[in-house]
Amino acid sequence: MIIYIASYPRSGNAWVQQMITWQFRRLVSSVYQTTFPTESYQVQPWVQTTPAKRPHDQHLLRYSNRSVTAETEPWLRLINAPCMDLLTEDVRREFAADPDVYFVKTHERPFAKYFPGEKVIYVVRHPGPVCWSYMSLLNHENADKGTIEDFTLDEVVLGRVLFGSWSQFCETWLQALAALGTAAMTIDYAELKQSQHQVCLRIEEFTGLPYERREFLKFETVHQMNPVSARAGTLLGWETNYLHYQLRLLELMHGMTMRKLGYVMPSLADSLDLSLKLEPKDFIQAVERRAQHQEEMRAARGAQLEDFRKVASANREKADVRLSELKRHIALLENQHKRTAALEAQLRQIGSQKTH
Repeated sequence: MIIYIASYPRSGNAWVQQMITWQFRRLVSSVYQTTFPTESYQVQPWVQTTPAKRPHDQHLLRYSNRSVTAETEPWLRLINAPCMDLLTEDVRREFAADPDVYFVKTHERPFAKYFPGEKVIYVVRHPGPVCWSYMSLLNHENADKGTIEDFTLDEVVLGRVLFGSWSQFCETWLQALAALGTAAMTIDYAELKQSQHQVCLRIEEFTGLPYERREFLKFETVHQMNPVSARAGTLLGWETNYLHYQLRLLELMHGMTMRKLGYVMPSLADSLDLSLKLEPKDFIQAVERRAQHQEEMRAARGAQLEDFRKVASANREKADVRLSELKRHIALLENQHKRTAALEAQLRQIGSQKTH
């Protein structure tokens, strides 16, 4: 069986993964490059020494835990990541028919069709905190890469980022979940905040895996372990990060999907922002033009930064050549000094012999 943990970024996917690992003793793979929290179980990589018994065994990453191996403990096996290209229809069909359970994290849109034995846990969250948190993550990643750190909240709300629009993403998945029926379950982020225990009871019923009822890790603990992945975890107060026109943009872009999911928006009745008086179409076009300008400016600054790096690299290469030349010159001078010192010693010795 394959169970996909699907969500738009910053919706609680990592939190559900942590619960699957902590409470159900299953490692979660990913369609993206990732590292696995194997330290929680003190496991070490284990290389299979026997030939694969099934065709899809070749796609498994295996671990050992002291004297226990993945051959006897299924939870020590997981699909090798990144598995985006690996999950062809044939491979998915083989894993879906496997009696063991394999979890895979994804932020992608749903497959066109699902096979018997494939299930989905869909994690969803109010777009207000999602968009703000996603913007923060994108800028953090850009800072780590040394690129221009200026993704705006407007761009994220408009969907001009990786994974696109929140509402379009949700609508696509809501259609897929309806088609999957009992092979799908939805977890709202608010449920995770309210009662992890109740969520685990639902996961136990959905997956058939035993829920171990271990003491839950507090959000603060998870945040300390990974402050980028578990950033703030807020349900209320997110609107203070938005300007009034951005709240209206959020409502216009995602309001219909929000209402389907029971999400509400703060009131803008007392706002003095004149842009709120524009017709919805004109308002969105104005924000899109500003986002387009922002994107063009970022591209221009990125090009300037790349030119600067090329110049700096060329200057560094010239400096390295010059340094090598200086080192060779110093080496020649040192050799010359040694020869001169040796010659002076010989002359002194000859002079001493003539004296005697």
